Amino acid sequence: MGFDGLFVVDRMGRSGGLALLWDANTNVSLLSYARNFIDVHVEVAGLGDWRLTGFYGFPESSRRRQSWDLLRFLSSSSTAPWVCLGDFNDLLAASEKKSRLEHPQWKLQGFKKAISDSGLLDVGMEGYQFTWERSRGSVDWVEERLDIVLASAEWLHRFARVKVMSLEASCSDHLPIFMDPNPINTTSRHKRFRFENLWLRERDCVEVITNSCNSSSGCSIQQKISRCGADLFQWGGHLARDFRKRISDCKCLMARLRGRRDQGSVEAFVEARNRYNALLHSHEVFWKQRAKSLWLKEGDRNSRFFHATASTRKRRNSIERLRNRQGI
Repeated sequence: MGFDGLFVVDRMGRSGGLALLWDANTNVSLLSYARNFIDVHVEVAGLGDWRLTGFYGFPESSRRRQSWDLLRFLSSSSTAPWVCLGDFNDLLAASEKKSRLEHPQWKLQGFKKAISDSGLLDVGMEGYQFTWERSRGSVDWVEERLDIVLASAEWLHRFARVKVMSLEASCSDHLPIFMDPNPINTTSRHKRFRFENLWLRERDCVEVITNSCNSSSGCSIQQKISRCGADLFQWGGHLARDFRKRISDCKCLMARLRGRRDQGSVEAFVEARNRYNALLHSHEVFWKQRAKSLWLKEGDRNSRFFHATASTRKRRNSIERLRNRQGI
């Protein structure tokens, strides 16, 4: 998966199980763990060190107070800047639930008090707020914001620009959440021409090559290749961008339709999700080329591996900072 470190809390039967993964730029020291949490001290290159806890609240209603007491216990075990994130199986406000049934007030008040007692604050989140759902499209359809990021005031002071967002998922009943402690603006770079393997999946590709070769009859092979490259770029240079745009459009459409409950919107959401899955399936060819994992066959459908490998290559090929003779 492209990570260098791993710590796992094994599942019990067919339920539970936690995993924490990190890359080579991060030093991780295990503080404690149990079935419901992994608590570590992390040191990230360029960002300093702090405490991070991955938390999973008891899903059973009868064990809510155990989750709250566990959160209080964890808060008392260290004074380091702390961020705690995960699936808490709890809500902070009635507005964080869409359902025919209201969330009990004692649960709302109990969770809020546990967070306050622990010295934590809700970081907030961009994107669709309801991260979990059940029984989509039926009268029992429930949506709740169960996955959140909590942080101490000291941690928030250090990472004042922290950004949390929900992402789209293809099939899970949970939306993944992504936290960037120190988001930075990126600049685009000029790209050289390269043949895209993705073009081979387009019906017009062979026709473009044939027409280009016919029009350059009598030219040298180098001239033929050069002209063919120019024709291909003019024809298909936008396809990779459009392909990513189609994926983005599907995600945006899913985000707009996710909370709507009328029959037309439910059907449109299912159609958009099916189209999204099909685009992801085709897009692995795009990432395979960039990952340069030529020893893997195209039938090994694992686009996340290709994506992680490509991202790892990008990190290794990037110069993030330089040190001068004065050590700055």
